[in-house]
Amino acid sequence: MKKTSAERKIIAGFVVLAVALAGVAWLSSQTLRSSVAQQQWVTHTYQVMESLQRGRLLLVKAQTDQRNYLFTGDTNFEKASDDDRASATAWLKQLGHWIQDNRGQQQRLNDLKPLVSQWLSFVTQQTTLPPRRGWISEDATATEQGANLFQGISLRLTQMESVETRLLQERQQRLDTDAELTGTFIVAAAVLAVALGWVSLIFIHRDLDERRRTEKALRQSEERARLTVQIIRDYAIFMLDAGGRVASWNIGAERIKGYKTEEIVGKHFSIFYPEAIARRGIPEKALQQARDEGRCEHEGWRVRKNGSRFWAHAVITAMRHEDGSLIGFAKVTRDLTEQKRAEAVREERDRFFELSRDMMCVAGFDGWFKSVNPAWEQTLGFSREELLDKPFIEFVHPDDRAVTHIETQKMMAGGETIRMENRCLCRDGAWRRFAWSARPDMERQLIYGTARDITEEAKVQAQILTLNESLQRHSRQLEAANKELEAFSYSVSHDLRAPLRHIGGFVRLLNKQVNGNMDEASRRYLDIIADAAQRMGALIDDLLIFSRM
Repeated sequence: MKKTSAERKIIAGFVVLAVALAGVAWLSSQTLRSSVAQQQWVTHTYQVMESLQRGRLLLVKAQTDQRNYLFTGDTNFEKASDDDRASATAWLKQLGHWIQDNRGQQQRLNDLKPLVSQWLSFVTQQTTLPPRRGWISEDATATEQGANLFQGISLRLTQMESVETRLLQERQQRLDTDAELTGTFIVAAAVLAVALGWVSLIFIHRDLDERRRTEKALRQSEERARLTVQIIRDYAIFMLDAGGRVASWNIGAERIKGYKTEEIVGKHFSIFYPEAIARRGIPEKALQQARDEGRCEHEGWRVRKNGSRFWAHAVITAMRHEDGSLIGFAKVTRDLTEQKRAEAVREERDRFFELSRDMMCVAGFDGWFKSVNPAWEQTLGFSREELLDKPFIEFVHPDDRAVTHIETQKMMAGGETIRMENRCLCRDGAWRRFAWSARPDMERQLIYGTARDITEEAKVQAQILTLNESLQRHSRQLEAANKELEAFSYSVSHDLRAPLRHIGGFVRLLNKQVNGNMDEASRRYLDIIADAAQRMGALIDDLLIFSRM
């Protein structure tokens, strides 16, 4: 009995659908007829506008052929002018046929015809004049008359074209409206058909509820399989049951966490947390947040099977049935250890950039600073904004700009600056000297440079240079003195040694002659003389040794 009732409802539905479709079809046919009619009117308007443009060209051509005839005397132009006048007459007749449905345009055409007739008569009159080769003879009155006639014709043609343009816009708008209505009716028919089809399917498949429940469970199972079976090595993707125990495991999870499927399935996911964090109930709080909000996302340290730690980014998503009951959780974990390490290195590099006492900068190939560290502000006194607000060459001493430009061009060609010195301007107007080293990044068109303030060092070097020059001067003086001393020593050693030999010889001779018959005082005097002579000889020997040093 139910089946019969369902069939009746289906038949009634199809009848309603047929009636609705028939109504939509009738409305569509009416709008389609209207669209065809509007399309014909649009075409008609284009034809009128084309006729107006053709008439304007005919009148201009008639004047041109008439002028060419008068200018050249070529009878072909005379004949062409006659043909143009005939064509203009035929055009007026055809235009009257096209606009017979529009009284306003007919009135404008009636105003136009006398002007065209006068214009054609004027052209005919000009053609009867004898040709003058190489020049055209026409008085000012004729020229003004022709210009006034043509201006009047052009004005009325323009008015008629404006009317047709407005008509074209109105008719095109109506055509577009009819097209939209036709499309709307067609879409409505399709929607009705689809809606009634769905209603029919609901009645037909009412007795298949159990099968739909089975298919629903199958789809959910396939969805879980789709989330977990994907072979992704960079992400740990696995399912948790409602209590937080691992229900599935993928290759990425095995690679990141170190557990095989048979080792981890059935265990609580808190095993992945460090013991101190697990004791604080963080895993359970994450599940509760996913239950309440549908999703929980966080980062933190996790533990692998071998006890090593890694920094993880994890997302837990609650999976629910259509009735809202909880199925379990899908968890996606990514190992960000290397990324975090890279971030730490980058932060350390940025910190070094900010804290360095040396001036560091990044400049573009366009000649402007892109970034400077605080040492620039501390050394030169300009703010970071002031340094970035103008080309860096403007901070360089005029005498040092040439060498700075050469080094910059070298780096823009791929070279590297090992050491380059220049002077830079300080806010107080002073100039400080810097030693630069820099290298380019050709891909990003940037120059990375460091500068060390060597102003005081340059002063010390200048002082050292002055001292060196003074030492060299003193060295030359000492060398001259040594040469004089050497000459003196040589003279002394030779000029004094001979008298000493005589003194020593005479002392020995006196000792032999006296043969011991001297008193004590005389002997003591001779001993003093001999001893003094020996000491004087030793002094001369020492002087010779010193002169050879």
